[in-house]
Amino acid sequence: MARRISNRTRLQRLQEEKQIEADEKKEKRPDEPAAAKKKKAKKAPAAKRTRKAPEPAGRMKVVWAVAEPGKDPKATFPFPEKAKAEAEAARLTAKHGKTFLVRRDRVAME
Repeated sequence: MARRISNRTRLQRLQEEKQIEADEKKEKRPDEPAAAKKKKAKKAPAAKRTRKAPEPAGRMKVVWAVAEPGKDPKATFPFPEKAKAEAEAARLTAKHGKTFLVRRDRVAME
């Protein structure tokens, strides 16, 4: 039966094999002076990309919109005229039998 190799012996053999491989590589390569070796040019680091903040949509104003829930507004009123918007919502609710709400909307200033 073959005798089991100790860990120290195995490591010594591996080290010797690596040394032999390194010597063979040196023999295959021609000796070049250190100054003659060409170095690869390093690339300049890429500029960091930053996210652009969304551009503001401009000045906005608040208006009261009279509409059915989840639908487009039927009428809009300036912000100070909330009472007129609520009266219009009540009139449309009575006329059509559907619920009309008054909601705040933001629109671009003209």
